[in-house]
Amino acid sequence: MRNYSLGLLSLVLVACGGAPAVAPPPRAPVAASPARESAPAPTAAPAAPAAPAAPAAPAATKATTPIVNAEDAARAFVEAIAKRDADGAARASSEDFGRGQVRVYAGVTGARVEGPAPLDAWPHITLVYPKASLFWATFTTNDHSERILLSVAPGDDGARGWAVAGLRDEAERAASAKQAGDLEKEKSPPREAKGKLLTKPAKGSVKVQLESSLPSVGDKVELLRRVDPSVPFVGGSWLVIADTEVTGLAGRTVTLKILAEKSGVQVNGRNVDHYTPGVPIVLRAPATRL
Repeated sequence: MRNYSLGLLSLVLVACGGAPAVAPPPRAPVAASPARESAPAPTAAPAAPAAPAAPAAPAATKATTPIVNAEDAARAFVEAIAKRDADGAARASSEDFGRGQVRVYAGVTGARVEGPAPLDAWPHITLVYPKASLFWATFTTNDHSERILLSVAPGDDGARGWAVAGLRDEAERAASAKQAGDLEKEKSPPREAKGKLLTKPAKGSVKVQLESSLPSVGDKVELLRRVDPSVPFVGGSWLVIADTEVTGLAGRTVTLKILAEKSGVQVNGRNVDHYTPGVPIVLRAPATRL
């Protein structure tokens, strides 16, 4: 009954605006939900390491087919010169040589191989290239043509085939010929032609008859005579009696102009006459024409 009265009283108070005398029972504390951590922003998956770059392919080069004979190599090289084709010249020779010659002969407007050349056109070439072959070519520019000598040889390793190993223009060949001639003269001993004296000097000239090779008009030669075998100590030896110049040839008879007397031997105060017709003589000259 009491409980009912209290409930009724509470209702009356509420209706009259009064506050309830009894505080509402405390709410059970609600456990605070743990703060939700903000999810990290999605990140892109780590990039896979880049594959190492493949090495750059070497620049494409033109296949070099070995040239199987000397003449083909010469023609390929000359054609490349005419076309200013540095690659073609390099394939028919060596890289540096071929490209260099295209630059040297940049003014050439036409070129052709004329044919084989003898080995003696390039002295001693076989000492450098034992299997060398030589060819004549003609290079033409706007104002002249020039004869060129090509040296062609097989490669040392046999893989490259035949290739142009060198060339000589007219100036180089002339210089080489002169040098070879000078060297030959230096190496050659004085040449001699034997014979006999025909006359005594007349108007500054004498005549001799030769048994061996003849000189040429204009040659300067020494005139030697044999000393009489009866002369003590020097008998049978040879004595230079004059410097002479060949002024005439008639068969084996040679006319000599006396340029200078060389042996002024005196006996009993008188000059010895060396010009005894019939005495053996020798003409000696350093020139190779004798």
